[in-house]
Amino acid sequence: KTLALYFSAHWCPPCRQYTPMLASFYAQAAKANIKFEVVFVSRDKSEGEMHEYLSEMPWLALSYDNPLRERLPAQFQVNGIPHLKIFSSQGALLDNDAVSKMTYQNLVSWSKGISTVPQGGGHGGHSHDHSHGGGGCCSASASAHGGGCC
Repeated sequence: KTLALYFSAHWCPPCRQYTPMLASFYAQAAKANIKFEVVFVSRDKSEGEMHEYLSEMPWLALSYDNPLRERLPAQFQVNGIPHLKIFSSQGALLDNDAVSKMTYQNLVSWSKGISTVPQGGGHGGHSHDHSHGGGGCCSASASAHGGGCC
């Protein structure tokens, strides 16, 4: 099963815009019998916000009190949200920054364990601002520290 880690938050307008698109993509994968699972890694500031936002999602989530919820963004160098990382069924990173790459062709490639990162174009693990009607947001922790985020 291909795994996507979805870093997002209720307070982030670009995330709120992207989540329904990802949900549609998730439904397409299920309809095509492609084994694709999303796990929500909340960057919300409270458990209540996380649960309210999760009610709009058809997939799994790390619990708010799970220590991985705080460790994974640092471990995977997630500097902005929304952010989506794709992993093979064996745990290999297939795409470091897949928010703008949700296509059926990429889904098929990921399901076969094929990376969609161009050779030499891995971006060194950092994220980019995405144009989802206003760009990406910074992490909740950066916002809390006066990082100038949305």
